[in-house]
Amino acid sequence: MQNHTVTRYETIYTSSVRPDVSSTDQRDIPVLEWADAHPIAYDVVTKKKSGVWRPGSSTYLGCSSGETSSAILFRLRTLKHYVDEHVAQGLVGRDNIFCWRARFSLEHFNDKGFKGGFFQEFDGKYPRGCIDLDYTPETKEEALDRFHAWCRSGYDYGAKELWIDKKVARKLVGTLASTLIARPNVR
Repeated sequence: MQNHTVTRYETIYTSSVRPDVSSTDQRDIPVLEWADAHPIAYDVVTKKKSGVWRPGSSTYLGCSSGETSSAILFRLRTLKHYVDEHVAQGLVGRDNIFCWRARFSLEHFNDKGFKGGFFQEFDGKYPRGCIDLDYTPETKEEALDRFHAWCRSGYDYGAKELWIDKKVARKLVGTLASTLIARPNVR
């Protein structure tokens, strides 16, 4: 039997914003560069304010729910994917709900009242379409509009109400309830 001693050198790629986030995988370089150019992204994926991008969110695989570098990088990669790559690759338009919610979270994360909610349509009998979206008190109506438009892009169940976290956020009115939107304080 022979023994061999081998010395190996690894290059470690480390965030200049978050030194606790690093990788030895060259494929993580674009994610680290993107996140360092958008430092708020680290907060979006590591703090619990966002209903969509927080650790443990259903947006990610379960393996990415921790606070290890690899878990944070996975969440950053997912966020970057929806902010940049989906649109750049021509897979979807900028107004796609999944891309919109990624950009929205980055743009509004530090706004007063920013939080996540579970949005649902209710047809009078059952909750139907659903998605996690972030919003602020000032952007709640925009989030409801986008959610409702997204739901209507598929099968129209004739929604009567839109819910956030199982509470009525908007009642829909009209002969076909989902065609007319009733907004509070709008005449």
